[in-house]
Amino acid sequence: MADAPAFLTKFAPILDELQDREEGSKIVAVVTMTGSCCPITDAHCMAFDCARELLLGTDERRPVAPETFGEVLGLLSLNGDKHVGEKLRMKGLPAISYWDRAELTTLATSERPWMDFNPLREPHAVQALQHRWVNLRFIRYALNGADDVCKFQKWRGCTERRRSITMGRPGFTKQVIDGARRHGVPLDTGYFIVGPELPDISSTAVRQALQEEHGNQPEYDPTVEPCKKQDSSSCPVMFQQQIVLICIDNIDVTPCGHHVDIIPHESYKSWR
Repeated sequence: MADAPAFLTKFAPILDELQDREEGSKIVAVVTMTGSCCPITDAHCMAFDCARELLLGTDERRPVAPETFGEVLGLLSLNGDKHVGEKLRMKGLPAISYWDRAELTTLATSERPWMDFNPLREPHAVQALQHRWVNLRFIRYALNGADDVCKFQKWRGCTERRRSITMGRPGFTKQVIDGARRHGVPLDTGYFIVGPELPDISSTAVRQALQEEHGNQPEYDPTVEPCKKQDSSSCPVMFQQQIVLICIDNIDVTPCGHHVDIIPHESYKSWR
């Protein structure tokens, strides 16, 4: 029998308390996203932070959903090595393996008790939560960037049972709003939500900045078995792990005009 996903353990204190609470909402929103995250950046986490605020509301802003949520969780899934490897190979860049990207995601979300890495498919994760906490009701929101929503017209088919949050991105936000309106998708029901434009900090920018600072590294080859007691110069997997350590030390990026400054992120040092 497969081990239970770690997010069940991480979320247990929050959901146990919510389930035992005598008053208040028993409805939980689960914001899910799948991406390459090679590597994960603050922008990915900021998107979940913003989605959570939209659904819970703040002192200055009412929630955008029709329900009152007792909690909002975030789960980030990752594309497989084949997809990511081919994508980066076309750009002449090395890839980080799935499990190292998963480790980076776990580290990046370690200070958010409501967010974690998801090893399951997005709907299956929600099913696992519902199976564990039967007295709570879970509603999933798929999280996407505006550029991806435009490319695949993801506003189509959004209903009460198929919900979505789009994070704005310069040059694409208006296209999303216009496209949704053209197809008769209401923007005020809380089923298709368009969030604000976030800083445009992409993994591509991180990779380019790392490449400028550290140079190219040999490409990760998922067909190669992990190397034991070998010199890193003869082991593609060891080279790939070195790339991960570089990403850990430089995971935060701050856009400054057309330049990307790499800033060490102290919370990732513990993995060394």
